[in-house]
Amino acid sequence: RPRGRIGRRRPRRRRPAHHPQEVSMGEMRIATVTPHRGRVKALEHHLRSLVNQTRPPDLSVVVSHGDTLEDRRAIVGVMGRTLDGGYIPKQFWSAADEGVPWAKPLAVNWGVRRVPSTVDIVISIDVDCIFHPLTLERLEKEFEIRPSCFVMCPNLSLPEGAVPDDRPWTFEELRAHGRLVRWRGHREDIGPMSHGVGALQAAPREWWHRVRGLDEEMALWGSEDIDLAKRAARTGLSWRWIPMPLASLHQWHEAAQISDAPEIVARLKKNHEISVTKLRRGQFVRNGRGWGGLPT
Repeated sequence: RPRGRIGRRRPRRRRPAHHPQEVSMGEMRIATVTPHRGRVKALEHHLRSLVNQTRPPDLSVVVSHGDTLEDRRAIVGVMGRTLDGGYIPKQFWSAADEGVPWAKPLAVNWGVRRVPSTVDIVISIDVDCIFHPLTLERLEKEFEIRPSCFVMCPNLSLPEGAVPDDRPWTFEELRAHGRLVRWRGHREDIGPMSHGVGALQAAPREWWHRVRGLDEEMALWGSEDIDLAKRAARTGLSWRWIPMPLASLHQWHEAAQISDAPEIVARLKKNHEISVTKLRRGQFVRNGRGWGGLPT
């Protein structure tokens, strides 16, 4: 005897939009992409934290966007001193000429498009962040358990002068100065640690290509990282956070203190409107076929 109303159809179960293959820990290959503009010393500290990982990346990509020729030469020197010493393969790209307005989405996408297909996991990371030595080891374990996930990392802010430039440092030494700061961009709908949503964002390389990276319509910076996280959740990837004891450390810099300038606020508001409009439309794939600066 049939149950329920006559003629009622059983609802179909929706399949996740992404089904990455299982990857064993010995086979998984991880690449980091770091966008850069005018932060050479911060980049050096950042790369040293990658070299100090218990599980270093298999490739480190640095993308310069609008840097001076002097800074680009300095970047190459910094990458040689740090990454070569840690035997980490590296790529350096210049995505825009000197003076071109900063555009984080384009810089990140430029690096993602140039990561070889042999890589399984691509991580977009902030040049101002110094990572706990266990960060990538924990990240790899998350993908071992849940291949279809989107990993983020909480962030602690460092005060001015906390990172010494004239001597070696340890992560624990710096962490003693770290403070949890809930800035204007804090979003409870992302999670209790949303202040670190852009410090580290990791996903399968295939997924990055499927959604065509960060939205390049968003100029400067702001909202592009939260937008990417929401697109991940709506295309079948589950959010995973690196535990708070392994939180990254955000280096102090002047640009972070002027985000209340009228022109910056206007740009952040515009980026937020772009994100809200496209998410409501269900537009999870962004940009054209030439995203990341590659020809169609």
